[in-house]
Amino acid sequence: IPMTLRASCKQAVKEAQKFIYKILNPDRFNGAHVLTIKNNHIMHFGQRAHENLMSVEEIHNVKMREFFQKGQSGITIRGSADSVSIAGLEVEALCCKMQNESAQENERSMLQTLRDLGNNVTLDPPINDFKRIPEQIDSAKCICFKQSGLNIEKVNGAECNTLYQRVPAQFCSLVCKVGVQRDYAPPRDQLLGEGIYFTGSVEETMKLWEDTDDEYVYILEAKVFTGKSVPGSPGLIVPPQCGPDPFVLYDSLKGGKDTHVIFNTHQALPTCLYTCKRLQGSKYESLHLR
Repeated sequence: IPMTLRASCKQAVKEAQKFIYKILNPDRFNGAHVLTIKNNHIMHFGQRAHENLMSVEEIHNVKMREFFQKGQSGITIRGSADSVSIAGLEVEALCCKMQNESAQENERSMLQTLRDLGNNVTLDPPINDFKRIPEQIDSAKCICFKQSGLNIEKVNGAECNTLYQRVPAQFCSLVCKVGVQRDYAPPRDQLLGEGIYFTGSVEETMKLWEDTDDEYVYILEAKVFTGKSVPGSPGLIVPPQCGPDPFVLYDSLKGGKDTHVIFNTHQALPTCLYTCKRLQGSKYESLHLR
């Protein structure tokens, strides 16, 4: 059956083509067709969602198996080709619903934080590590203050690093709305812990997330507060404690050549999302910015 796809940009058409091809052409294994859907939002499925999965399994005569390994969750569907494709679409629809519900909850949480800003909060005295002398401040900002009759004596603020993360196409719009989330971009091997991964360069990003050969690649640039960091290890779900107080934890984990892991989404502020296309004859070293 002929199908025509239209979208606001060619990248969206390509992603839709890839999605449709995957759904309509499940792999064949041991005489059965198999489709694997990876999405960490499956971990958040509640009773109603699992009841829907059981209903899909019964109606379309397929077998489903949920899995969670190396920080990634998903569902494997086995059965006849047509049944697997239809069941796969219904599972993807459940994932989309859960993604949107999670994003809406994050938006409500951010809005509540804004409402709470009017409350009085007692803060500790500024820490020396967070002070910068005026010479380190952007000269244009200094001029703006001086034009208003003000001279900057000191600035209190957290030093942030510019880091990168590869985001799947399906989460590009969500990450722009609610920021980075642990469920959006888990790398294949989470050797430093089960948190939110970033790297210090695009090259390292392509190495960490190299499990696909997609034509288009989406790179998120963010200002990330790494603070006090400690080498990571597999299985960590929070940073280890920093000192004798069990309630005082390290801010992030580090490892590899230039990999950083945070566990609090508020430590990362997205600044740019780059849509890139692979250059022919290159594995990952060169990308065109679209």
